[in-house]
Amino acid sequence: YLGFDLGHWDAKKGENVTDPDKKMADINLRKAMGYALNVEEVINSFYSGLKTRATGVIPPVFESIYNSKPSITYNVKKANELLDKAGYKDVNGDGIREDKNGKPLEIIFGMTASGDIAEPLTQKFIQDWRKVGLKVSLAGGRLLESNSFFEKLQSNNKGFDIWMAGWSVASSLDLNGIYGNHSKFNIANLASARNNELIDKVNSLEALKDPEYRLNAIKEWENNYMENELGFLPLWFSYELFPINKRVKFETCKYDNTDLGPHPTAVTSQQTLMAK
Repeated sequence: YLGFDLGHWDAKKGENVTDPDKKMADINLRKAMGYALNVEEVINSFYSGLKTRATGVIPPVFESIYNSKPSITYNVKKANELLDKAGYKDVNGDGIREDKNGKPLEIIFGMTASGDIAEPLTQKFIQDWRKVGLKVSLAGGRLLESNSFFEKLQSNNKGFDIWMAGWSVASSLDLNGIYGNHSKFNIANLASARNNELIDKVNSLEALKDPEYRLNAIKEWENNYMENELGFLPLWFSYELFPINKRVKFETCKYDNTDLGPHPTAVTSQQTLMAK
């Protein structure tokens, strides 16, 4: 996902605080950065088909909740329209947009040195944003060492405005864990009374009694809150390959507490593909 720095963590109160003065506070700027990214091209060029375009924060393994169509797709025209409407203009004709006050706008990007493709992947993102007039620069001018990156990510002084990272989900889909107003893992610091209200519905007694009510509450949170507020922009879902010797007769792959049990393997290519 692409994350946006939208506030800070109040340690005394144990809660996230959203700051309207943050550089990334304008939802139109955040959405424009999403529309400017050619995610499909990145997946095809860098990941050999082992990732698919993310359509939301709920992965496809949750079939009854999963949205099959992304709310934001590659659309340079739409990105430019949003930026123009929000007041991010190219004042001096150099191809780079200024902020709403006509001052230079530079968005600092935090990215970890997580592998051989990290550098070219980062440059691809920066190039896509440059096409819509946004100047995006790496924090410190380089990729960050992993430990340093995650330490900064969880601090109130990150040193960057946006970042790319990822997470896995548990089988219970407890939204409080990552998105709650009182969760330190809500690294974007996106918090509001509306967020509380919708997550409370997901965790309510009625939701516990009625699975259908809970599913609808999760959909309401994602469709009516997260997609509109966009604290995190989902980029792609990952897959893992499990090589299995053709002599193996039974295998088990399990990520949650569902007892799948040993079952006859139906792998003809000697590989199993599972959603992460």
